Amino acid sequence: MMANDGITDFVYGVVDTPAKLQHPLIRRLHDDWLMAAPAGGLPGHGFVDPLRLSYLLGLLVVMDVVPVPGGNPRFRYRLVGTDVVARRRRDVTGEFMDQHFDPGVASTGPLVCALAVEQRRPVYLTAMRHMFEKHYPLEYIVLPLVDGGGQLIDRLVAAQIYPPDAPRLPYGSGSS
Repeated sequence: MMANDGITDFVYGVVDTPAKLQHPLIRRLHDDWLMAAPAGGLPGHGFVDPLRLSYLLGLLVVMDVVPVPGGNPRFRYRLVGTDVVARRRRDVTGEFMDQHFDPGVASTGPLVCALAVEQRRPVYLTAMRHMFEKHYPLEYIVLPLVDGGGQLIDRLVAAQIYPPDAPRLPYGSGSS
């Protein structure tokens, strides 16, 4: 990672209207999540189905919500899509978000995820990402998922959309 890489200019909040979602793939994921939710509830883990979400596979991130007795939950990366890894130049699968190599993600990411858990609603985030000496606008959505009992939010699914001209390393390039 280059010293000046990082995410800046975060704006985030609860998705109270789909109009806040700019990218068509983010809107589609949000709509799919809404359609998968049972009446009065939230979708379960089965929502993250490769057939259902094939249009976003390389852009998805799945996180476990890890309870902390007497404190805020932590978020562990369960799955990080190949396109996200290529653009970030590092696979963080198995790591905790609050220990992320990008200080912006380590400090703001847990706040965004905690908001999705607390509000039991989707949360959007826009930001600027500095990569390879240039800034790129990004859009994210974080969606809560419940356990088999249907009440406890124990997983989150997120999509990260980069503009088409944002650089990426070839899959398997080994850079980290």
